[in-house]
Amino acid sequence: MFSKMVKKIGPRLVLGTTLLLLVSLLSVSITIYYLLSNSLRKSDKDLLERLSAVYAQNYELFGEESLRRDISPEILVIIVDKNGEEVFSSLPKYIDRDFEDEEEIRQLQEEVRKMPLKKGLQTVLLLSGEEDKDLYEKFEYQLRLMFLEKEWLGLLPLIDNDMVEVLVTPLKNDRWMKVGKSSEEREEHLASIRYIALMVLIPFLFIGFLLSYLLSRSILRPIKNLATVIKDIQQGQGQKRALVRNSGDEVDLLSHEFNSLLDKNEVLISNLKSSIDNVAHDLRTPLTRFRNSAEDALLHQDDPKKMTEALEDGLENSEKILELLHAIMDVSEAETGTMAIKKKEIYLDIFIENLVDLYQYVAEDKEIKLTMDIAQGLCIMGDEVRLNQAFGNILDNAIKYSPKGTEVHIGVTSTQDQVQISVKDQGEGIPEPDLEKIWERLYRVDKSRSTPGLGIGLSVVKAIIKVHQGTVQVSSTIGKGSCFTVTLPLCNAGVR
Repeated sequence: MFSKMVKKIGPRLVLGTTLLLLVSLLSVSITIYYLLSNSLRKSDKDLLERLSAVYAQNYELFGEESLRRDISPEILVIIVDKNGEEVFSSLPKYIDRDFEDEEEIRQLQEEVRKMPLKKGLQTVLLLSGEEDKDLYEKFEYQLRLMFLEKEWLGLLPLIDNDMVEVLVTPLKNDRWMKVGKSSEEREEHLASIRYIALMVLIPFLFIGFLLSYLLSRSILRPIKNLATVIKDIQQGQGQKRALVRNSGDEVDLLSHEFNSLLDKNEVLISNLKSSIDNVAHDLRTPLTRFRNSAEDALLHQDDPKKMTEALEDGLENSEKILELLHAIMDVSEAETGTMAIKKKEIYLDIFIENLVDLYQYVAEDKEIKLTMDIAQGLCIMGDEVRLNQAFGNILDNAIKYSPKGTEVHIGVTSTQDQVQISVKDQGEGIPEPDLEKIWERLYRVDKSRSTPGLGIGLSVVKAIIKVHQGTVQVSSTIGKGSCFTVTLPLCNAGVR
């Protein structure tokens, strides 16, 4: 049961944050306690150094009697010669509440007397009576002995210990003074601090656990909602969306991006369905004619002339199908960046004039006037064949959808580093809802479906212009016409 619960991210998050809080609190508490205990220990050492200096001066100037009167009741003072033989001693009235017996104090005196004659602070444990303690206190005693033997004096304040700290100081005439003080008072302060820290730690852990639980619920709630939405979508409820709380956090961003992905997928599926319908609509006629031409060719095998005409019609319809497929492939290559282009310097005045000459006859058939306003000598870098394909498509549409007796105007202007080529007609215009959709593959405005075409030309135009690091835009007014504007970067060739 516990292992299954821990496998879930919620309980793991709660346990992880609670353990992190526990480790952090313990680390901070131990560090503060250690620094505080060392500070108190240093204060005791400083006190012993001051007392040793005063006692040494008093002893050397005024003798033993004056020293004995000057010693504080809780301080132990022993003076020995260079052989360790005691020449003076002043025992405290008590060392510890457990050391009120005179014999025990005498044993402590002996331990201090036998201390090595080495200048500095030394420590002696209060040994008496430990054999009568319970198992826990015996373990504590052995632990203290180990710390003392390993010289881990800095860690001794971390445990409750009973010890006397003795400062050994050299005197004149090869004598040594040993001034000692019990650590009981310091340990009582540290015990109080430990108790307070424990009383603070427990409620802090409880509060931390509660906050971790609430935090995990707050974080995981939108994720659970997201999982529910995904499950509903898998069951066919495609309109479901994740809840966005507008909180601005990462989970909210995830929900927003997930909803955006669903919206884009819905648009792509809708476009795909529309594209399939349009392809089916646009291919139905040439495929039907191709089939009819093939049937005519089979029916008139004995009449070479009629069979040839039927095969020519089939060939013409197959060319229309191939034209549609090639256009779709061109768009795909341009969008994926795999379209092969051969760039060279192209001067726009010559390029546009050649293009207008090519479509002049088509315009004259519809009684449409082609006019130009072209700045001379402007040069771009591009693939002339692909750009002919793009601008030819725009010009062909302008002529195709313009009524008789109107005008199609081509203008070329430049800025410091760009050139704009605009093709403006006086046709019926494009409805505003369709202005963005005309660039989609196989999309055709409803009114234009009566006019022959594949509905993919503008997709090719946009793809080719994009490959040339340019943009294409359209503006239109119903009843007044449309204007397609292509913006391309100028090349370094400059003006001729």
